[in-house]
Amino acid sequence: MTALDNARRAIAAGQSEYNLAKLPEWRLADPGYLGPGEPQCIAPACPHPEHERGDAGMYSCCPGPFVDIGDRVLAEYLVALLNADREAGESA
Repeated sequence: MTALDNARRAIAAGQSEYNLAKLPEWRLADPGYLGPGEPQCIAPACPHPEHERGDAGMYSCCPGPFVDIGDRVLAEYLVALLNADREAGESA
């Protein structure tokens, strides 16, 4: 078992804390309190029908966790990695 396998198992197990039944789709997110600029955070995509896919805002309808990455490029990379796991059907 590799470190990546262990990390995948740990994040899948931890999703129950956020009421996520399966691996979520991730997106860039902006909580609004970091000041002007591009989103540097990630969060699961919001399932609310009125929340547009490209909207990086965080609202009461949005599930957690919200993760402040601090760097736009790294946040984009993490979203791509997490979504690739999801699309490949990776799970615990």
